[in-house]
Amino acid sequence: MLKVTLKDEFDQIHSDCLLIQSLEDLDKIHEDTKAEAEEEMVKAITSKTRVDRWDHLFQGAGQGRALMRGGVYKAITQGGHPITFASGLLAQRHESMSKMINNGQAIVINRMGGYFPLNGDRTVILKSEPYIKPGIESHIHLKTDTKILNLENDPELESHAVAYMEKIDPNYSYVTRLDKFSGPQLLSVITRFKELGGEVVYIYTTGMNVPQMREYSQAIIESGLKKVIFEFNSGINTEIEEIVEYLRAHGVAVTVTDLIND
Repeated sequence: MLKVTLKDEFDQIHSDCLLIQSLEDLDKIHEDTKAEAEEEMVKAITSKTRVDRWDHLFQGAGQGRALMRGGVYKAITQGGHPITFASGLLAQRHESMSKMINNGQAIVINRMGGYFPLNGDRTVILKSEPYIKPGIESHIHLKTDTKILNLENDPELESHAVAYMEKIDPNYSYVTRLDKFSGPQLLSVITRFKELGGEVVYIYTTGMNVPQMREYSQAIIESGLKKVIFEFNSGINTEIEEIVEYLRAHGVAVTVTDLIND
């Protein structure tokens, strides 16, 4: 399996795509996608978010998230549960791709989970390298003489968060795919950030995943860091207020902005 950068017939560049050339490649990505989707399912269920709001949980890149987005869309349009539809979509995806491979077609899978047959007449491979499944370290971006650390669930930072941090510290640090980190792993990251001169953790969030908020708040407290900035883009509820007060009760200065109601 290869990781490729492509240029299409309209001269658009597509980076971080996967090139599937055999049934062996397909089986590997199928198992990875299944595992990612199962992780997303568990996080959605444990977040206690209403099922009709699950579309907020599966934004951004990633094969598992793409599958769950499809499940949510079908549940909304046809009635039923997203998990049931996602399982069916995974099987359909594998069957469709298998037919393409058996017909001698290589398959491109883009960052958002879409896939299509590679057309050599219309698509140019600009760069290719062996695909290595990223480990947790690939999601940690800590810099020296840094002041602010962004915790982000998606594979990429929100443009709003980047603009906010650049005003405070252009040398900002960040963690992506926060949902892949355990409490002890996150404590280790925040402690390393503090040792590098870090002062404040910044979170731009919906606040939907309350268990995750509790987990990283506990890690912040245990790290000894004393400042947190929250920006909530979907409002604030009682559970969020309780977490903020819990941080303050443990000596953490918390700045809260409600981007919906303020």
